[in-house]
Amino acid sequence: MSSETPRRGGKRGNGEGTIYQRQSDGKWCASVSLDGGRRKVLYGKTRQEVARKLAAALRDVQMGMPLPGDRLTLERFLLDWLASTVKPSRSSGTYLRYEAACRLHIIPKIGRVPLTKVGPTHIQRVQTDLVAAGKSAATINLVRACLCSALTRAEKWQLVQRNVVPLTEAPRSSAEEPQPLTPEQAQAFLQAAAGHEFEHLFTLMLATGLRIGEALGLQWSAVNPRVKTAPGPQTADRDPAPAAPVR
Repeated sequence: MSSETPRRGGKRGNGEGTIYQRQSDGKWCASVSLDGGRRKVLYGKTRQEVARKLAAALRDVQMGMPLPGDRLTLERFLLDWLASTVKPSRSSGTYLRYEAACRLHIIPKIGRVPLTKVGPTHIQRVQTDLVAAGKSAATINLVRACLCSALTRAEKWQLVQRNVVPLTEAPRSSAEEPQPLTPEQAQAFLQAAAGHEFEHLFTLMLATGLRIGEALGLQWSAVNPRVKTAPGPQTADRDPAPAAPVR
């Protein structure tokens, strides 16, 4: 018989988890079902102790929170946060900016770091790499705002002890001249965006020079189908939104 076979009388906690006593050492155990067929085993000296742990674990599973010892990377948390928190409750513009910040700048750099291990040095590393890549202060501040919002949520959910973004210094803003896309760059961007869910939004912004907030705020009353304008981006005399996904 396996050393972890439940003794006779081991009970299933309300059909949601299994409590049993291990015969090898008499230790009480609780088995919790997780996504993907995985199981998490909790241990205790008494049945009452492990029953309390099981109840807390089932509550955390229902809330979508990881169990103690369950590896949760920053990437996994950010993707879930974007889909379950930002997209349903924030504006489309905010979601677009945060999604781009995560996909382009945060996840490739520190996405594999366990959420509980994210510290000021990780935030500083992302900023240093962005500066080295020639990114503007506005782009870096967008990345900081995204991380700060995400880690604030993680702190409220008690997934991290504190939000570490405020412990790092934000870059100084600069009065750099805007660098609009060249026609060749705009054409390459539109080709890359073909088939994307926001392809038409990107086309509109490039053709009119609208900021992302202005484009998303357009109403049908502002559209005159009888007026035709010359094609091509006209962004030279506008300061493009620094957080637009084209960056």
